[in-house]
Amino acid sequence: MPRRARRGRLVAVGGLVAALVVCGVFGLAWLLAVGRTGTGSAGGTSDAKLTPGGYVACARLIVEGTVTRVDPEPVTARDRIELAVDRRYKPPTGPDRVTFLMDHDDLPRLRRGDRVLVVIPSYSSSPEVRSIGEKQIAGDRAWILEGLKEARTSTCDLDPSSDY
Repeated sequence: MPRRARRGRLVAVGGLVAALVVCGVFGLAWLLAVGRTGTGSAGGTSDAKLTPGGYVACARLIVEGTVTRVDPEPVTARDRIELAVDRRYKPPTGPDRVTFLMDHDDLPRLRRGDRVLVVIPSYSSSPEVRSIGEKQIAGDRAWILEGLKEARTSTCDLDPSSDY
């Protein structure tokens, strides 16, 4: 095979690989954005939940802290997580430790010592938003703080039958 033909194939394959990487990055970013904002559902949710304020208004617990215990729940595919709370967003007061359940399918699974921010919706016992590590926490903290301001004048009109 001539050198020119091989070079052409290498360029074509390289371009295809680059295109796939770009698509993968944008696809992952889209999935993360949909997972954090709850807007990926066509389940009839109201416009209030599309904003940070509407999302925060519908949360029953928003806290930051360090995981102190991870115990498997008997006869389920869940872990009971205990969190030492450092910062409270909603409600503004409460116990120094909170516990919640997380499915084993929620990856990466939390481990003792992980620094996390969790948002638990009013209709659930498990977090819908779970940020691990300072960089991810800082990003979510920004929209939560914005949402807290907006939530003062918003109400949660969540339809419990919707996918949120």
